[in-house]
Amino acid sequence: MNHAVTLTRNGNCGLIDRTAPATTPEDDRQTLGEALAAGGARRTRELPIQAEAADPRAWLAQRRHALPASEVEEPAPVRVIEALEAALLEPFDAALARERALFVACRDSPQRQAKVEAFLARKHDRARPNGARHDDSRGSTA
Repeated sequence: MNHAVTLTRNGNCGLIDRTAPATTPEDDRQTLGEALAAGGARRTRELPIQAEAADPRAWLAQRRHALPASEVEEPAPVRVIEALEAALLEPFDAALARERALFVACRDSPQRQAKVEAFLARKHDRARPNGARHDDSRGSTA
């Protein structure tokens, strides 16, 4: 299996301990993996969160103000920023609970349901040849 890992602009945010070039022999990669595993598991809750700015509140405010008007009307983009705020400013367990509550609110929102229905309708329409209309009479005994 060959799974490529692409690192983002600020590195890997502490999620990846080390990478090896694709040209590294398999035995060397195995040795590296064993050495990392011998060091024990790192608990996510113990990893520091590094904000992109010295003042996370100001950075979050900038993100809120940078949202296009069309996205401010949608709950998900605003809730993403709220989840980031919790991660940066609250204790781990409280932030995790807040993120879960925000996720559930998005999942249960009428906006999400409308988007799912619109997606399924488009998918259904594409499956019909040349825009043929749906025949509701199939299976009827009238």
